Amino acid sequence: MGFPSRCDPHGVRVPSKMMIIAGKYEVTGELGRGGMGVVYQVRHRELGAVFALKTLRATLTEETEAVGRFYHEARIIAQLRHPNIVKVFDVGRDGDRHYFVMEYVQGRSLREILDREGSLSLSRVLAISQQVGQALAYAHACQPCIVHRDIKPQNILIEDDTGRVVVMDFGVAKLLDAQQIQYTANGVFIGTLTYGAPEQIRSDLTVDGRADIFSLGLVMYEMITGRGLFSGLTQQEIIARQLHGSKKHLLSFPSQVPAAFRQLIAKAVVKDQNRRFATAGELLDALTKVRESSTPRLPWPILLLGGAVIAGAGLLVVWVWLSVPPSLETMRQVLATWRGSTQPAQPTMVGNVPGHTTPLTPVGAVAPSKSVVNGPPAAARVSPPTPSPAPEPIWKLPESPPSPLLAPIASTPARPVPSPDQLEIQHYLKKALTSPSDSVPKLEPDSPFDPERELEQALRRKSQP
Repeated sequence: MGFPSRCDPHGVRVPSKMMIIAGKYEVTGELGRGGMGVVYQVRHRELGAVFALKTLRATLTEETEAVGRFYHEARIIAQLRHPNIVKVFDVGRDGDRHYFVMEYVQGRSLREILDREGSLSLSRVLAISQQVGQALAYAHACQPCIVHRDIKPQNILIEDDTGRVVVMDFGVAKLLDAQQIQYTANGVFIGTLTYGAPEQIRSDLTVDGRADIFSLGLVMYEMITGRGLFSGLTQQEIIARQLHGSKKHLLSFPSQVPAAFRQLIAKAVVKDQNRRFATAGELLDALTKVRESSTPRLPWPILLLGGAVIAGAGLLVVWVWLSVPPSLETMRQVLATWRGSTQPAQPTMVGNVPGHTTPLTPVGAVAPSKSVVNGPPAAARVSPPTPSPAPEPIWKLPESPPSPLLAPIASTPARPVPSPDQLEIQHYLKKALTSPSDSVPKLEPDSPFDPERELEQALRRKSQP
């Protein structure tokens, strides 16, 4: 579906040839493309609204597994109702083209921001991490539980005007229930290797929400340090370190990063999933504590001094007012104002037509009803104030499931067709599992910050009376 294009000021590739999808979506630009499909910026021809439309690659339209996974992503997103998760509005097929329509977010991916700015400030890292954590907590709390399995900077969008964080690309998401749709075969890695948890690399059937916590921990580490944990390593080295290397990841932080945030990231990226944060909600609580502890607070002497200065200024104003008597003119103005307020309000007549005047409604009076002619004004009806509804919990599930947008997917889909990158990863994975001694690279010496030791010491201090 490629055609010549140019870029607009926002970096969106604008096609030089008009393309209409399903007779109603006019393609106005290309937002990106990947192994599974292409994402376009489109405009609804009747509504004029702008959306993001994802299409399946033409070379995959005959692959049953690829088509099933494509609609699987649309089905999952359609079930989610959260401000930090992209929304799906439409799905369908136009000839040989499969598509679904999502909300358009005017912004940049976290990948673009990191490539341009490097590391981010602690406050910004915490704000982004909390919003991603809220999206994951909501998805994990759904019935069935939805595990994203591909949390990475490329799948996190930051809206320009509001700073809202949006998680997208649920193409490899996993449903955790007894009748889940399995798109993962044993020995087949699903996700992104540089952000995948060890259990994902092993293709364990025990993959759950803690895998997303691991991935988010790696993203937080990259945001605060400006580099990925596995930057500069080959796929074979990453697999070897995740499966057969040290039980701990060697982390290196800038000196200004608080110890509490270091320990948080260290707990999120522990290789043993049983030692990580049990839920995304637990991770959110830890992020909140770090944010509160890192917020600068003025010491009490400064606060006391500021209060004294404000009180002294107020006393000075009162003293000046009492020591200087008001002038005679000021007193006259005050008296005139008081007299005017005690007089009944009189309507003002306007118009210069003889025998005809138009009364203006005095302030505070009730205007006559239009349905009454030459009659007395209607009595004012004051409705009792309506209490504002209580705020809904941030992870509240929809009371009723959304209407199905898609036809059921086959209950027994075939194994997915891996991409060339996945084939290479599977080759290294098989080699690492069969001959681990030959594939384990030499690890770096211990860094000054030992996350495992820090965590054990913190637990020991907590258990002491």
